[in-house]
Amino acid sequence: MTTVVLAVASAALLTSCADDPQVELDVAAPTSNSVTPTTAPPTTSPAALTEYDRYVKLMKDRRIPIRAGSSGTYDTDVSICGQLRDGSLDTWSLADREGVRKQDINGLRITVMVPLLCPDMQPAIDAARFGEVRQTYFLGGKALVAQAPIEGSRTIQPGTWTTEAAVSDCYWERSDAQGNIIDNNFISIAPPITVVIGEADAGFTSNDCGKWTRAD
Repeated sequence: MTTVVLAVASAALLTSCADDPQVELDVAAPTSNSVTPTTAPPTTSPAALTEYDRYVKLMKDRRIPIRAGSSGTYDTDVSICGQLRDGSLDTWSLADREGVRKQDINGLRITVMVPLLCPDMQPAIDAARFGEVRQTYFLGGKALVAQAPIEGSRTIQPGTWTTEAAVSDCYWERSDAQGNIIDNNFISIAPPITVVIGEADAGFTSNDCGKWTRAD
């Protein structure tokens, strides 16, 4: 009889606990030490930016105006890097035509972009800004003779110059500081010709001779 009574009492106790919602609440309630997992916001590291993105950011930080999109300033500067590497853009033209020596807006942009797009060409920038420059080609016309570019004037360095190709109806002329002709020639037709421009020369004229390249 005692065993039956204990069994009935135990069953009643279990039923009471199961029916008590507080018991379930106590079991299901989170502890005070529970931590809700959080997800950090995504970030963009500098390494994840494209070269174009870094270029745009650099110019924006330096407040240098650029043209965006296809055929924009970025493409122009990539092309300039290529010309510096293959030698078709010499330090003379970089200093003079591109404005690197006087640091106009174009020259400033080129100076700023080289460390990003073609850091191997930094010596060319340094030479164009502060050092001795070397002219490797001349496209013709009337020019003053000088060792460094003269702002606002077409200039050519003294040295030995050869036409890039055969010439036809070509006229060239060397002149002194008074405009007197030192030497000249008109060539009806000939293979590539060579002219030596002296350091004492003041002017050089080339008409219809094509492109001249430095030979010394």
